[in-house]
Amino acid sequence: NLHGQCEGFDYQRFWSHSLLMGLAMKRFGELGHGGAPDELFSCGLMARIGILGLATAYPIAYAALAVTQTDPSELVEQERKLLQTDHNELTAALLMDWGIPKVLVESVLWHESPAGSGFSEGSRPYKLTHLFHLARCVADLCLVPEAERSTLTTTLIRQGGGLGLDADDFGALV
Repeated sequence: NLHGQCEGFDYQRFWSHSLLMGLAMKRFGELGHGGAPDELFSCGLMARIGILGLATAYPIAYAALAVTQTDPSELVEQERKLLQTDHNELTAALLMDWGIPKVLVESVLWHESPAGSGFSEGSRPYKLTHLFHLARCVADLCLVPEAERSTLTTTLIRQGGGLGLDADDFGALV
């Protein structure tokens, strides 16, 4: 169902973004980064499920946020003010409840602001968090107007290189 009770919430865009994140994470796994491709696909697909959860649980209150907030940190701030929680916390709680391994849950929790995670550089959680962040950026890229893509693609390829992703493989993914 692409339509729900939360007015102004773009369900189709949400699911498109989720699928793109899942596909990017699966590809990272296939390229030998982060873990099993199917597990990474599932976590990428569900990495922002807390947004859908909040839009479903609080359709009227969340409607104002869904239409006005695009920057992830601004959205988190507004969610906390209005609902005393945010979509990342809800996502992490749901993933833990569904039995997703803790290292993946923690990485998903911090994927929108990897610098705040406190994970040691080079550790598995650090790399996973940055891979989820990169997958989110890839999904964002796929949903922007075509005219904006070339500049963003170059930036993403550099970010991927910093994580050990081959530029050709990453370029093909994008």
